[in-house]
Amino acid sequence: MSVTVQELLKLPIMQENSKVVSEYGLDNIVRYVTVAEAHDVHFPSFGGGVFVLTTLSAHHGSTEEIDEFIQGLCNVKVSGIGIKLGRFVNEIPASTIRLAREANVPIVALSSTVYFREILSDTLSVITGNQQQMLNRINALSRTMVNAIVENQNIQQLLRLFCTAFCGKTRHCAACHLGIGPFFL
Repeated sequence: MSVTVQELLKLPIMQENSKVVSEYGLDNIVRYVTVAEAHDVHFPSFGGGVFVLTTLSAHHGSTEEIDEFIQGLCNVKVSGIGIKLGRFVNEIPASTIRLAREANVPIVALSSTVYFREILSDTLSVITGNQQQMLNRINALSRTMVNAIVENQNIQQLLRLFCTAFCGKTRHCAACHLGIGPFFL
């Protein structure tokens, strides 16, 4: 139930206002979306699963500055980078695209007319909606498992319930035969 960069790009706001310029990593998982415009970005605060929006306002002085900023984001394994064109930079340097490709981080060129607040609103709605769906599944499974335990069902019956909830199979999957369950793969 995770959201990928590719799925976010299917949103109307992204379809109308973006173009993928570095396609590697479109299957990267996105847990958060944020804006990075400060000159002294603390890269470790991003971490994996973050899609970063930027105009490169603090780094547009030279290609080297842009590359250094993008390399810093790639080093902490952000899930993707959206760069708004037309304000501070009009194109994304080839060296920047190469850095992102090597790190498996997609770069998306954003229209000069789109507002970051619109992208944040639409993308975070999808992300939090998926997180809520996962919590609902976990809560439903928890209730099912507690009821099964109260009814004194054996371990095989509990595994069957577990596999049905997470694998969609009514018979034990290979992971269940190993005794580790699908949830722990």
